Amino acid sequence: MWLVFIFYIFAQQESYKDIVSKAQRLTLLRERPKAVQMLKLVLDKKQLQPNEKQEVVAAFDRITEVFLKDRTQTLYSKAISLKSKDTVRALDALEEALSLEPYNILLHLEKAVIAVKSDGCKDDAEMAKKGLEVNPYYKEMLGIYYQAHVCLDQSLDINIDSAVSPEGIEAIYINALQSFLVKDYARALNSIDQGIKSHKYAAHLYWVKDKILQVKGLSQENNYSLWRQACKQDENPLKKYPWTIDVCSQLLKAENSN
Repeated sequence: MWLVFIFYIFAQQESYKDIVSKAQRLTLLRERPKAVQMLKLVLDKKQLQPNEKQEVVAAFDRITEVFLKDRTQTLYSKAISLKSKDTVRALDALEEALSLEPYNILLHLEKAVIAVKSDGCKDDAEMAKKGLEVNPYYKEMLGIYYQAHVCLDQSLDINIDSAVSPEGIEAIYINALQSFLVKDYARALNSIDQGIKSHKYAAHLYWVKDKILQVKGLSQENNYSLWRQACKQDENPLKKYPWTIDVCSQLLKAENSN
């Protein structure tokens, strides 16, 4: 605690660029936990302009993404190759990797992705939350966290910083999830419908719309039809993001349950 306090006093006299450089040096010296703590304090305590905050967040992402040990990267690659055919072994590899580098956000992200594929909303939310404890600004992890809570129909249990500001279709999706979670279904539905106008085959938008229609007790039949078309087109502009992986398989589960 005293070390944190001392850092905070000195941090007031340093520019945010100086602190980012210091955090980068600490990471290279394999003292990433200290680097992470420094950046969290800067983002929490310093009065930064939006562009400055974005710059620190980008540095935070890079610092938490880098592999510091060859063994960790080998285990990560092994998990990637195994996750589609043997999730148990993939998770074992990730657990070993996390024992070596607990502050590597990519390892936490892959655990959350496996939870997505296993259809466990609760596990999904828990895995994402653990990742956000390492880097609260990591957009891919935030997307999984939001989606898991929509799936569970639960409010968020952590505060999300406004430094994370997605753009384009990604912003539409995140805004719709946020509106859903505060039960502003009209706003969520408006976001989705606006997004569908410009991204007709974005299957993840139909996934959120399905949740909204369920809550409002409205017919989902037409949405299922459009959702199915979107899945067949395979033009999801967000398919590189892990939180959209399961939206087409969720369609089949939703239809079979009705």
